[in-house]
Amino acid sequence: AEAFEGNTVTNDKARFERAMACLKAEPKLAIGQPTFGWVEAAFRSMELVASEEFAQGIETPVLLIGAAHDKLVHPGADLVLITRIKRGMYVLLKCEHEIMMERDEIRRGFWACFDPFVATAANRAPAKA
Repeated sequence: AEAFEGNTVTNDKARFERAMACLKAEPKLAIGQPTFGWVEAAFRSMELVASEEFAQGIETPVLLIGAAHDKLVHPGADLVLITRIKRGMYVLLKCEHEIMMERDEIRRGFWACFDPFVATAANRAPAKA
């Protein structure tokens, strides 16, 4: 298991240690090395998502919440994608990669964006016949 100091996923030591304890108790939950098939599928997906046609075809409102201090994922592609989506919104929180494993004040920032977005989207949804 990784040590909290120098980890790239969270600033919250208690949540990090809880996650490590879960992995120690059940190692099968750990993310392993990617397979060649996974890598090939990931590249196909990235190519599809990078096309302008893909984003322009999305009618559903999209909220993308990024982590400003993410050392695992660069926000560049997210920003390009969200600007192409008709009803896209991007929020950047001052946190590491695993937003929901962050300190409570960061998680509150997430929910402060998410809850009204979902409520608004639900109110705009067409009525089912």
